[in-house]
Amino acid sequence: MDTFFLLLNIAILLGFIFVLIRMQQKHVSFSKRVFTGLGLGVLLGVYLQLVFGADSNVVSQTSDWYNIAGRGYVRLLMMIVIPLVMVSIIQSIINLEKSSELGKISLWIIGILVGTTAVVSTRRYRKLSTLRSGCRRNRSRSSRTGSRSLLRRHANRSC
Repeated sequence: MDTFFLLLNIAILLGFIFVLIRMQQKHVSFSKRVFTGLGLGVLLGVYLQLVFGADSNVVSQTSDWYNIAGRGYVRLLMMIVIPLVMVSIIQSIINLEKSSELGKISLWIIGILVGTTAVVSTRRYRKLSTLRSGCRRNRSRSSRTGSRSLLRRHANRSC
């Protein structure tokens, strides 16, 4: 029975994709197609959650099949966007008239990259240190109380 529902969910997704393709063939504006796709996706998600539940085997199998198309789409977008960004950066550097501007721009770019890396590293370090201190606190509390349920509750955590 799970296979039937899985195939039904895939057929519903393919039907939604067909609707979007027909909209493109009828020259409906891009923004209307995007919002229609967004609305259809929300409806599909609500349907899956209400009919099957969040922890359903059908939903997990369906999302695995949906991810095939989703990951492919994202990778295709990355194949297009990354070269375009690189070409636009190279073109803007080539079009600079003064070489002194190149030095200023380079300093700004390096400064922004170092700054964002520092922010991300600091946030990651704080998060990890908070998690580690929480694990130490929970271990010491569970050893003092001797409660087996508390030990079981924290046994799945990687401290």
